[in-house]
Amino acid sequence: MRRSSQIAYALLCGGACAATALPAQAASYAVVYAFQGCGDGAQPQASLINVGGILYGTSAIGGSTKCSDQNGGGGGTVFSFDPAAGTENIVYAFKKKLGFQPVAPLLDVGGTLYSTAFSGAGNNGGTAFSVKPTTGAAKLLYTFGGVSDGASPAAGLIAIGNILYGTTEDGSNGAGNGTVFSLNRKTHAESVVYDFQDGSDGAQPSAGLIEVGGILYGTTSYGGSLNCTYGCGTIFSINPTTGVETVLYRFQGGTDGDDPAASLIAVGTTLYGTTIWGGGSPNCVVRGEPFEGCGTVFALNLTTGTESIVYSFQGGTDSAYPYGSLIRVGPLLYGTTQELGNSIGPVGGTVFSLNPATNIKTTLHDFQGGSDGSYPEAGLLNVGGTLYGTTFAGGGQSRCVGPPAGCGTIFALTP
Repeated sequence: MRRSSQIAYALLCGGACAATALPAQAASYAVVYAFQGCGDGAQPQASLINVGGILYGTSAIGGSTKCSDQNGGGGGTVFSFDPAAGTENIVYAFKKKLGFQPVAPLLDVGGTLYSTAFSGAGNNGGTAFSVKPTTGAAKLLYTFGGVSDGASPAAGLIAIGNILYGTTEDGSNGAGNGTVFSLNRKTHAESVVYDFQDGSDGAQPSAGLIEVGGILYGTTSYGGSLNCTYGCGTIFSINPTTGVETVLYRFQGGTDGDDPAASLIAVGTTLYGTTIWGGGSPNCVVRGEPFEGCGTVFALNLTTGTESIVYSFQGGTDSAYPYGSLIRVGPLLYGTTQELGNSIGPVGGTVFSLNPATNIKTTLHDFQGGSDGSYPEAGLLNVGGTLYGTTFAGGGQSRCVGPPAGCGTIFALTP
C-alpha cells in the first residue's frame, strides 16, 4: 500500500510551475478539527461522507484511551464530525476482531456504514465491516483469508442492491496481484469476481470501484505496461455478472503517467482520475526508476478508448503527487496533492481546482505543514459549496511524531 512513507523516498527538486497553472487564489480555509492522537484517533487517510449533515470518516490509527502511547495507540477509528457544532466523536474504536488500520472511506446504505480494514483479524488479511452510526454497534461481515479470497483491502465499497463490491491489493489464486470481490451484505457470503493474473491485466488495485451502466470501472497501481519496473498501472472494466475483465488502458510512465491509485469519477462518457507519478516533469525523479514526473490528472473517453493527460504536476510551488480521488462541482474538478506546494521543502501539499475544458489548474490552498495540516491523502467532499477534507498529518499536536508534527486534521475550504 503506497502512503506518505513511500512517497517520502522520492528525490525532490525545485521547479517552475507549468504554463497552465495559476497561482493560489483567495479561498476561505480553516482547520475545523485537529486530531489529538489519543481517544479521538489519528492519521485520517480517507475521504469523508455526509449523512444528514453529519460527516463521517475513518482514522488509520488511534482510538486507544492509553494516551501515554505514541500516537495514542489503537487500531483506528470510525468517527463523526458535526460541522455546525465543531465537535468530533468516536463512533467505533477498532479492536482485534474487526481488524486494524481502516484507511478506506465509508459507504452509507440505509443508515448503516460499510467499509474495510486493511489488516488484522484471521491471517492479518483485513476485514469488511459495518457500523451503526447512531449506536456505534459494529459487525464483522467478512475476514479475508489472505490467499484465494484476497487480502489487504485498501479501498472503500460500492453497493449494487444487496451486493457490495470492492478490491484487495494482495492475495489471489494466481500471482497474488489482488482481486475484485463481491460481498452479500445480508448473508456475508464473499466471492472473487476477478483474480488479477500475470500483471498484463493489472496488479494491486488500491482504489475503489465505480459503476456506470451496470459495469464496474477501476484502476490498478501496478501491472500493464512494463515500461515501469512493476508495471505503470491500468484502467480496467469488469462485468460483475460474468466476471470478464477488460483492460481499457495501460499507462506507459513518463509523460503518460504512472500508478493510478485513486478511484475514478465519471462525467458523461469520460472517466477522470489521477496518477501519483509520471507526467514528465524533471522536478520529481523516482529513485530506482527510469521515469520521471510529479503526477497527473488524466481522462479516458469511454466511447473512443482514448486516454489524454489533462494536467501534469510540476513539483515545486506547483505541488506533486495527487493521491486522492477527484470530485466535480459545476464545471470544475477539485482534488488534493500530498507534497510540496511551498518553499519549505517536501511537506504540505495543496487543494486545487482544475478546469478540464481549458486544462487550467488553480491552487486554492497551500498547506504549510504545521497547524493548518499536512499530507492530504484523501479526496474532498462538497457540502453546500464548502469543501471538506482531511490531512494525514499536521495540526500541531506533538503526540504524533513528524516531520511534520501532528495527528491530522479535518479542514473546510470555500473556493
